[in-house]
Amino acid sequence: MHAEGVERNPDKMGPIRPRGISSRMPFLLFVAFVAALFIGHRYVTDSELYRTAETFVRQNGEIRTAFGEVHNCRLWFPFNIDFPDDAPRVHLTLQVEGAKADTEAYVTLTREGTKWRVVAASYKDVRGQIRPLMKTEKPAAAKGKVRQTAAPQSQPKAKGPHKSD
Repeated sequence: MHAEGVERNPDKMGPIRPRGISSRMPFLLFVAFVAALFIGHRYVTDSELYRTAETFVRQNGEIRTAFGEVHNCRLWFPFNIDFPDDAPRVHLTLQVEGAKADTEAYVTLTREGTKWRVVAASYKDVRGQIRPLMKTEKPAAAKGKVRQTAAPQSQPKAKGPHKSD
C-alpha cells in the first residue's frame, strides 16, 4: 500500500506540516490586512473630510510663510475618530511637503449638517514645537450665551466677638 521505496517508520517523529487552507491562512490574513489598509486610505483621501483638511493646510498663510508653497499633503498616522455629543470628530495628521522644508500638520474636523468644518489645527515648526494655526473657540459661558449656575460662595465668617442687635 505504500509507494515503492518509501519506508514508514511510526517510531520516527517528524514535524507536523499543515495541509490545505491552514498552511496559507497567515499569508491570506496579511494580504487581507494590507488590502483593507489600502482601500481605507483611498476612501479617506477621496473624501470631503480629507479635501477640507488639505485645502485648509494648503491655504494657510502661516504654513506658507514657514515652509514655502505646499507641494504635497499626504494622510499620515495617527488618525483618530471620536463621537462627543453624537457628532463625529476626526483628528487627522497630514505630512506636508513645502518648498523650503517639510512638516506635519494636525487638523481636527467636526461634521455640521452635511459639511465638515475645521475646529482646531496646528503644525510642527522647524524646532519641533507644536504651533496653533487657528484660535480656539471660546466656551459658551465666556461668550455670554450660557448663564453661570454655580451657587454663590458664602462670605467668610468674621473671627472674634459678634455684636447682635
